[in-house]
Amino acid sequence: MGLELGTFEIKDAVLGSRTELNAGVLSINAGELRAKLLEEGDFEDVEVEIIRPNEEVRLIHVIDAVEPRLRVSEPGSDFPGMLGPPRRVGRGRTHRLNGVVVTEVAPPVPGEPTYWREAIVDMAGEGAKYSPLSGLINVVLSFRPKQEKSATAGESLENVFEGTSEAGEYNHAIRIAGLKAAVYLAEVTRGQQPDRVDVYDLDHADHGKLPKVIYFYQMKSPYVYGEVAPSGGAIGRGAHLPTLIHPNEILDGAIVNYSCMTACMREVTYLLQNHALIHELYAHHGKDLDFMGVVLYTNGDSVWTKERISSYAANLAVTLGADGAILTSHGGGHPIVDVMMTCQKLEQDGVKTTLLLMEMAANPEDSGFVHYVREADAIVSTGNYEQMIDLAPMAKVCGGSEILETGDKASGPLNMPLRRMLGSTHQFGGSYLQGQMD
Repeated sequence: MGLELGTFEIKDAVLGSRTELNAGVLSINAGELRAKLLEEGDFEDVEVEIIRPNEEVRLIHVIDAVEPRLRVSEPGSDFPGMLGPPRRVGRGRTHRLNGVVVTEVAPPVPGEPTYWREAIVDMAGEGAKYSPLSGLINVVLSFRPKQEKSATAGESLENVFEGTSEAGEYNHAIRIAGLKAAVYLAEVTRGQQPDRVDVYDLDHADHGKLPKVIYFYQMKSPYVYGEVAPSGGAIGRGAHLPTLIHPNEILDGAIVNYSCMTACMREVTYLLQNHALIHELYAHHGKDLDFMGVVLYTNGDSVWTKERISSYAANLAVTLGADGAILTSHGGGHPIVDVMMTCQKLEQDGVKTTLLLMEMAANPEDSGFVHYVREADAIVSTGNYEQMIDLAPMAKVCGGSEILETGDKASGPLNMPLRRMLGSTHQFGGSYLQGQMD
């Protein structure tokens, strides 16, 4: 049985006395939503605002963004392992609100590394073209930490990516609150008929001699059914062996954001729920290729672990009889080495590969990649995250008042690298940037 995604098209969103959906207009009782998010006592307060496309607003310090979803059939649960039991999803029906996203913004707390926290979305002007979230109605949740969180730095940076345990708990609570808000909003669809239903069924019957294609998705420690799937030893965890997963599980909330990565490459939950590459592979499934599934893998922190990961990944592809593979990287130095090693082994085993990679090129002489193999002869660039861009001033800012790295006034104007724009070069191929490599 396939996954049915029932879509409700949202034309507008407003604050009102009731949370309801009427003729494509989503009305939100901000007081009721606020009370729900403050139940656990994790925050001093949270403000609910609606920001629409083309409004002169800049969102900064964004942590995550989530499309409102609701599981309406069994088995499964909403964001399994996070809000509900880790029950299998990817089958039956889930409702989604299309055109709206829950976006979490919050200032960092002491003891928290700030290199990853500067994530910007411009809703209007030239900057709007860099983030996939700018074309959506954003239900913005602005969180204010409790006084003790703001005053206590913790004893040490236990983790260079996440900071102290107190800082990690604070950001985890914000992510959970965003998921709760997404389900709360999607509850308005219960008992209603969607505007359309799209079915995702990975049936392999009667596909004849169509080439079998696997997608190798390199992750940066997201939650998979509520467990943090570990990355390389660089963040103090061992690296899991590559794992085969049904693509429907990704589309249906089994994987959500945990990434403390730079904004341009962050695994935003909204982008996972609407995974552009998976949607593209489904569009071709049964027509000119046979989509075999998704292999989750990560990166090692030594030659030994990189050899182990890339060898096991290639063996999975050969065992499944793959003819072709698409590989993406979550970005950075260590990860690209694992991608290139996996590509090389796949090609040597006769599996044709295509890579979607962001570039890291501070000047025209840079190759854009820290490692390269001759077998990587089909690369699609998702953008250069070192590219400098200019942002016009904005009339309003949500999430803070200044840019962390530079101290610049957040309302602009700003001259900054593309890496600070949320989702601008992300690996799933659904961003607004286009280009080609020689």
